[in-house]
Amino acid sequence: MRIAVIGSGISGLVVGWRLHRHCDLSVFEAGSHIGGHVNTVPVRFSDGRPELARPHDRASIPVDTGFIVHNPVNYPLLCRVFATLGVATQPSEMSFSVACSRSGVEWAGNSLASVFAQPGNLLSPGFWSMLRGIVRFNAQARSRLLAEGNEDLPLGEFLTSAGISRRAIEHYVIPIGSAIWSAPAARILEFPARRFASFLANHGMLQIGADRPEWRTVVGGSWRYVKAITKDWSDRIRLDTPVRRVRRLPDGVEVVSDQGPERFDRVVFACHSDQALALLESPHDAERTVLEALPYQANPAALHHDERLMPKQRIAWSAWNHRVGDGDAAVVTYWMNRLQRFTAPRPLLVTLNAEARIERERIIYETTYHHPRFTTGAAAAQGLSVGMGDAAQQAAQAEQYAMSGLTGDTAATAYRTIATELPGLQSIGNTFGQQTGDAKGVKPGQNVYTQAMAEDSTIKGLASAQRTKKNLIQYATDVFGGDTGVDPRSFAGQNGQY
Repeated sequence: MRIAVIGSGISGLVVGWRLHRHCDLSVFEAGSHIGGHVNTVPVRFSDGRPELARPHDRASIPVDTGFIVHNPVNYPLLCRVFATLGVATQPSEMSFSVACSRSGVEWAGNSLASVFAQPGNLLSPGFWSMLRGIVRFNAQARSRLLAEGNEDLPLGEFLTSAGISRRAIEHYVIPIGSAIWSAPAARILEFPARRFASFLANHGMLQIGADRPEWRTVVGGSWRYVKAITKDWSDRIRLDTPVRRVRRLPDGVEVVSDQGPERFDRVVFACHSDQALALLESPHDAERTVLEALPYQANPAALHHDERLMPKQRIAWSAWNHRVGDGDAAVVTYWMNRLQRFTAPRPLLVTLNAEARIERERIIYETTYHHPRFTTGAAAAQGLSVGMGDAAQQAAQAEQYAMSGLTGDTAATAYRTIATELPGLQSIGNTFGQQTGDAKGVKPGQNVYTQAMAEDSTIKGLASAQRTKKNLIQYATDVFGGDTGVDPRSFAGQNGQY
């Protein structure tokens, strides 16, 4: 069987990793590097000044600019993949600060001292109003949003009805949302309020002093997991080969790239929903309805050492630093020294949506990431069942899950097969499995993806089977299928930070 995968983000990598031994696999990647939002940039210091280094320069510091952090609680399957591959990780942190250029207010939640990084705030009624508003927001979100479950209520309407103070909205709720989803303030207020609250609750952020997941980074940069997962099949990945069109055939699909048309038995769109829709020739109404409901937005990113993007009060410096008052854009700066726990002569920073504010001479590397827009329309698309073996519903869930973090890389969408990104490790197989029903020898409801990870005998047995379409689909079912037992409404934001 010939299978094409479009995109080499986490979805495409996991599909390729699990299937490359059992089919004629080709992965099409439009860009010049493998990994999608896994984009580790080597930096070296020359006379104390940071500069771009050659790839894999042993004297360089590997700085992640896209996928940065994950945690075992919210990303268990990713952690299992890392464990299987022998990828080392280390503790990180997710401290957060806010600096407002209009009011001059700066604060961070790292400690009592950083909350009052500006001593004058101890006597500021407005600042105390903000702190009371945060406490009220957390309580109201728990009691009203998580309990009542109104899926359609926008965040802005909830904040008004809950009586949350303007300072708490402007200096906490909007900044925390903008930092997580890389979205401007106006769009944050349009977010589905319950899903917003669910994400915060899942990450221990709706209760002061609550136990929170231990965030971790890949030792030596996230590129190490890409290298590990593609070690045996990187020759199947075609870099700088964008796909131009995908056309259905009576006995398969035709994938057209700059290398010409090629016939495959199946194709997996391990790319963004808007990209998948643009590639499909004559998409069905159901496909168009779902994929159009899942829009993306561009977020310019820069790796630099311009400290003006950080709070003026050094005690407020945090892993994530949000600037308020510089227009509507979500300006977030990540302090990579702290996130990745490396030592360098100067702070190395990654900032989103502030290319015009960074001194050009201090920019080391620039790129643009595209992230899903978290909207009520996108949330509603989760509930659509469009006669594709529930694959379209999986696609909607995939995009919704991908809506957390820097960088929401790609959700894998397929013709008759839909796979998610993070936590696409689950839905990749679920949608393969839906074509043939329950996996052989596996009880209904069992998470056979993780079973197959632990018990490779299933894979070895199927590897010796005749390579027919039926056998391969059964193989994919055994490897990936099964009910994960996760309610998607409580699973928002389960992917890693891209």
